[in-house]
Amino acid sequence: MNIWSGIRHVLLLLLFTMLLAACAHPVGPIFSDPLSTITGQAEQGDAQAQLYLAQLLEEGAGVARDSKAAAMWYSKSIALGNPKAAYGLAGMYLAGTAVPENESMTVRLLFAAAEKGDSRAQVLLGGLFVAGKAKSEFVAQLNHNRREAAQGELRAMYNLGWMSREGAGVPSSIAHARSWLTQAAEKGFVPAARLLGDIYFAGEGVPKDVSAALHWYGVGVARGDRSSLRRMAELNKQGFVGAHPVLAYSELQPDETSRAYYQLQMNYISSLENKEPVAALTAARRLKEPFPSDVELSHVETRLTELSARQLNPLVLQAEQALSSGQQDAFRNRLVQIVSVEFKEQQLRDLLALYWRRADTAARRVEKEAKEAMVKKREEVREEKRKEPAESTDALMKKGQALLERGKFHDATGIFEKLTRTRGYKHIAMAYVYLGITTLARINPAQVIEAKTLHLKGIASFQNALRFDRAISLPAGYGKYKHQFAEALRQFK
Repeated sequence: MNIWSGIRHVLLLLLFTMLLAACAHPVGPIFSDPLSTITGQAEQGDAQAQLYLAQLLEEGAGVARDSKAAAMWYSKSIALGNPKAAYGLAGMYLAGTAVPENESMTVRLLFAAAEKGDSRAQVLLGGLFVAGKAKSEFVAQLNHNRREAAQGELRAMYNLGWMSREGAGVPSSIAHARSWLTQAAEKGFVPAARLLGDIYFAGEGVPKDVSAALHWYGVGVARGDRSSLRRMAELNKQGFVGAHPVLAYSELQPDETSRAYYQLQMNYISSLENKEPVAALTAARRLKEPFPSDVELSHVETRLTELSARQLNPLVLQAEQALSSGQQDAFRNRLVQIVSVEFKEQQLRDLLALYWRRADTAARRVEKEAKEAMVKKREEVREEKRKEPAESTDALMKKGQALLERGKFHDATGIFEKLTRTRGYKHIAMAYVYLGITTLARINPAQVIEAKTLHLKGIASFQNALRFDRAISLPAGYGKYKHQFAEALRQFK
């Protein structure tokens, strides 16, 4: 009896321990076959489950690695509007995994994710643009968004905002980014308001302004945006005035599919942590999206980031050195390597910001040098003119007359206009007479309006001649203009 009692006590204790362990797990009970749970939901058309399955197949996490199947499930999830799936498939096109390497398709898919607020897609596009990838695709996206924004499309304004922030298709400019984002945010477009909040809180290109950040997060909160609500709650925890405690944020409870995904990914991460930290970090960051507040996962991500830095940091340092020494090709080569690994978002953004600052400095230097060269050229021309022997008034008059006789009226006009600015009334008066003749000689009766204008200018030139010498007359051989000269004489009197 005592033996059976002891056995029963041990069994109850064991059962209690198992239940306790299950309840203590961050996502609830452990699944006996988590892959079947995810696959079943994916086959029933669940976009999130399809994304999970694609990522597991791409990584080989809990299932044999199958890149072609991964690409298929990414595509199915994209068709249901999942931006994370677009980012995942873009990565496969960028690396040429299971699908042919395709820069244009990579950029197109990243834009699909970026315009729905995927910050990693946005900064990655900035890196690819600077690296010189798929230029025609960037031009097409830029032109499309400019047209749409001109018609008042808020999402297009938002797109131009983050494109300006990241330097994706246009030179990086926080001023332009704020302008576009503010236009959209003031009309209630939540992603634009949230991004403005991030920019002001980080002090990115502007003085840090917590009040402005809270204002724009508040725009998102008022419209039920959970991401804005979470940011506000985090600021409330940090004690910032204005982040109202009434806006307390609670994480959504993970569904069965997400819990199964958590189980498979954590096992995969644990198996790779020391052998392939970059691959493990990719999985950890994917897992972080559905489980942003998981403490254990945060510790794992921090640890893996430090391990992966051994691979990424030398590349960043080499890119910075290449940029400093003006080795553009070497810089772009390193940049391509950086965006091909599990890059750190802020680190890539800082590197690109450094590139754009140096590009701006270089552009200003080129502009300054061009202006200085232009000024120098003008000075040289003036100096050459000063060195040229000045032609006498009589020589210029003969030169102008010769051009007039040969029918080169425009060239003659320039000579006679110059003579009207010389000294000596007699020469000025005769220069005006010849200027009137060359002006009237250019009249084409078929060009009615122009002919009328030239006629009036010719009469005016004759009148100017009479002002300097009332006894002036037409030179020999130009009697055909006697009627116009007589008209000028009548008007002058």
